[in-house]
Amino acid sequence: MDHAVIAYHRHPARIVVPEALLRLIRPGGKEEAGVLLGRVEGESGVVEEAWRLAEGVGSFRLNPVEWMRAVLRGEEMGLEYLGIYHTHPGGPPRPSPLDVRYMMECPGEVWLIVTGEGAAAWTWVGGGVKQLELHVA
Repeated sequence: MDHAVIAYHRHPARIVVPEALLRLIRPGGKEEAGVLLGRVEGESGVVEEAWRLAEGVGSFRLNPVEWMRAVLRGEEMGLEYLGIYHTHPGGPPRPSPLDVRYMMECPGEVWLIVTGEGAAAWTWVGGGVKQLELHVA
């Protein structure tokens, strides 16, 4: 298991997302994003909550103040920060060049990318982008 810049955050090798929650994260013509919160069980990150965040800066950039508030609120509820979700209005669920640039800022953070074509989970580890196993429960 790899660790992120924030050393106490554990990051999983695979991600489990409830089907009902995944259905709520759908592109609606524009990019949307939020945080993924839950727990790490062994090598699996189990998503329990996905909270949409206010629009950030530029075409896709989370507002860092809203992001940190969500992470801290999740911790107060006993949830671990797993990463973010992000929608693309079209195309396959893989990181864009801009996404990759932002992924490098927090190695090990899970990026769940959802498009009309499906969903996939990614992370930046060992100097590159790695696709994580995604299980829909």
